[in-house]
Amino acid sequence: MTENTENDHRNESHVTLHEDAVIGSTIESRVARDAWPPKQRRVQLFDRDDLTRVRLHSSLRYVHGEKKESIRKSCPLCYIDNCQKRKSAFSCKVCKVPLCTTKIGTATLTCFELWHSRPDLEAAYTEQRAALVTARDDSRGRGAHEHSRSIRRRIIDGSWKDG
Repeated sequence: MTENTENDHRNESHVTLHEDAVIGSTIESRVARDAWPPKQRRVQLFDRDDLTRVRLHSSLRYVHGEKKESIRKSCPLCYIDNCQKRKSAFSCKVCKVPLCTTKIGTATLTCFELWHSRPDLEAAYTEQRAALVTARDDSRGRGAHEHSRSIRRRIIDGSWKDG
């Protein structure tokens, strides 16, 4: 190994250790406030700087792997309302958020993959919800439910407000 390569490796290790410490501190402070894992408004919370850092960071200490749960819970990325949602039997080991591990319709990524790769989580949320409505309409036959079309229009035009 050359001297430059060794220095680069030390610098990368130092940066990773620093990031791990920041991630650990963020999670610990939320645990102390009884705010970990977040139970509501997960997309909005994890789209903030400190939690965006948690969900996008990956290291040997913080591996965002799938953990099988005993109870299926609603995936926050493709949840529209109590009538249109998908439940997942998996959650992230680090984020502790239930996330779908199957693709919606013709999507290229699962909710789990989107959650950990997209800096703009709100945009991913909008895309997934629209994809879910489209997939549901396609499986029922075009135009089967006015409610679905109404929701899709509201998602696309940005008038949808998450409750």
